[in-house]
Amino acid sequence: MDPFLKLSQNSASRKLIQSLRLPIPLPQTLRRERSGWRARLLDDGRVAVGSAPNPQLTHQIAQTLAPSGARVLWSGPAALGRSFEAAAEAWAEPVTTLAQEDKAPPNEVHALLFDATGLDSPEQLAAVYEFFAPRVKALSSGGRVVVFSRPATSPLPETNAARQALEGFTRSLAKELGRRGSTANLVSVEQGAEERIAGPLR
Repeated sequence: MDPFLKLSQNSASRKLIQSLRLPIPLPQTLRRERSGWRARLLDDGRVAVGSAPNPQLTHQIAQTLAPSGARVLWSGPAALGRSFEAAAEAWAEPVTTLAQEDKAPPNEVHALLFDATGLDSPEQLAAVYEFFAPRVKALSSGGRVVVFSRPATSPLPETNAARQALEGFTRSLAKELGRRGSTANLVSVEQGAEERIAGPLR
């Protein structure tokens, strides 16, 4: 094992190095699969899910998370939350619907998912901020952030501007979270490719 990784796993030495501001890299220990294949990849993982107006992947996200064992915290409209409840019933997985005014999940979460496929104007970017601002602090070390969008190929310039802004947002968030061993990814989904999101989402 890398000596710096060993050092970073000792909380006392980590605090000492940080307090002395020594230029020693202290990488986060990443969660890795111990086996080659697991049916329920997200067993007991808490995943907070939200959306911009008119999301188009809610059903596919629900159908992927439920058999993967994720415990979903839905913070969008209650009507859309029924997609997660219906999918979860078959797998006996709990779904918690958070009121949209809730500032953050009640416990640490392992992933944040945001469906921005319905985004069509810069004004709607407020929904992105409202979802992530109170929840990023609840993301565990080594957590995952996934933002779904459509390609910036619309004939409407304001729609393309909003979608391109998502790319900049995701890059900035990835830099901020990288120190904690977490990642942020933007997944651009073409019309007609909705059924193919299961692989990248898992």
